[in-house]
Amino acid sequence: MMGSDDPAGFEEEGLSAHRLPRFWNPRTKTYTVRQATPLDEDDLSILLSVGFYVHRHLDWRSASHWLSHQPFYVLEEDGFIQAALACPPDLPGMAWVRLYATNSPFDARQAWEALFPPVLEALQAEKGFTLAALSLHEWFSSLLLHTGFQHHHNIIVLEWTRRALHPTALPPHVSIQPMTEEDLQTVCEVDHRAFDRLWRISADEIAHAYLQSAYASVLKCHSQIIAYQISTRTGSHAHLARLAVLPEFQHQGLATRMLEDLLTEFTRRRVRTISVNTQHTNHASIALYKKAGFVLTGESFPVYVYPT
Repeated sequence: MMGSDDPAGFEEEGLSAHRLPRFWNPRTKTYTVRQATPLDEDDLSILLSVGFYVHRHLDWRSASHWLSHQPFYVLEEDGFIQAALACPPDLPGMAWVRLYATNSPFDARQAWEALFPPVLEALQAEKGFTLAALSLHEWFSSLLLHTGFQHHHNIIVLEWTRRALHPTALPPHVSIQPMTEEDLQTVCEVDHRAFDRLWRISADEIAHAYLQSAYASVLKCHSQIIAYQISTRTGSHAHLARLAVLPEFQHQGLATRMLEDLLTEFTRRRVRTISVNTQHTNHASIALYKKAGFVLTGESFPVYVYPT
């Protein structure tokens, strides 16, 4: 469907034919760059449906959510949004490229070079900021490297396939319980102490992850939450999205207990495969998952950071 000049196909997807923009030709030089607003929601939806180059960060938010957060800039021509770039921070000083899309079939770089400077200027207003990007496409990796981003590490994927389980009994003072809304603030504190700055998420983001989870649990030691996990599910496949243990309780087998509980629960629900992502440099994490029966899939996605 991408790049089609047949409006009927888009009408089937709920998009009005008369709102479809023409392919953007950057040589026209008649565009303007401005901040996005919530009023751009419909046009942004069209751009994401017809855009030739679309990058969307893997998180729990819709693209339209970020319209009320800055920096989020759009490139507009003849009343149509032809490109968009969103990098609003989730936590102070830490931003990801949440969205980049362009309707130009010629070059993904042209619109980026118009949108990136105002976005970068807005982020630089805060000292010590970090801007990172997780690339799912080769064209996006090339664009980032051309802009000056530097390769930081790779995200790799491991997968567990349903098999016999032999969970270990928990010590008397340790329990694993379903996560509740009352746990979220403490879960956020565990998250921020367990993860490096690059991978921490805000309390609001944790709440969204919890609401969209298929199974979320906390591990308590003497009634204190010291670990948590949040997992999602699509059909017969589940994904372990977050797993964290307080630093002072690490290397005591607690993450293994959380994994065993997770695998047992999803096996009970007839889930066949479970995936998880981790950094290729996190050898302890890789060893943990392999010990639990996860195997590398061979998939790898680079993470880039803009130098500051």
